[in-house]
Amino acid sequence: FCRFCECTRVEADTTFSENKLTLRSKNSYDSAVANAASATYDARQTGIKKGCLLNNLNYFHVTENLVVDAMHDILEGVAPFEISLVLVELCNSGYLTLDLLNKAVEFFNYSRADKNSRPPSLSAVHALKMSASEMWCFLRNLPVMVGKHVPRDDKHWKLLLMLLDITDIVFAPQITVP
Repeated sequence: FCRFCECTRVEADTTFSENKLTLRSKNSYDSAVANAASATYDARQTGIKKGCLLNNLNYFHVTENLVVDAMHDILEGVAPFEISLVLVELCNSGYLTLDLLNKAVEFFNYSRADKNSRPPSLSAVHALKMSASEMWCFLRNLPVMVGKHVPRDDKHWKLLLMLLDITDIVFAPQITVP
């Protein structure tokens, strides 16, 4: 399930400390790849279906060169999950409705760069279904779309703004330390 360790999906939902998990090693990875051709091999046990072609490069192995993927991890992972939770709370508080959100998405004046990444109409606030580019557009523009309806001191709104700050840093082409 995890690219970095040997945890299962169940363990990922219940274990929140890295030191309680076993990191993947080059040996365990290579052993799983070697066994993948066997008829009795069950990829669900290791999470490895086949070897990575990048391992054919000199000085590279997927277990030693750990790189996260912001598109999958944030825009298709954390962001839709967290935004859904925030929107549910804002709707429950009476600040927003699904109809208001959909009108905001439909009538927002998107920039030229965002025209092809416009988020789709929302069928529900508890489960957002968008591509990475649509989610990026939605997240960046959501405060402008509906911010006037939400009190600035709302803790859920503040969480959304923190998520936006984090994504701004993660996707920044360059970061300057003051």
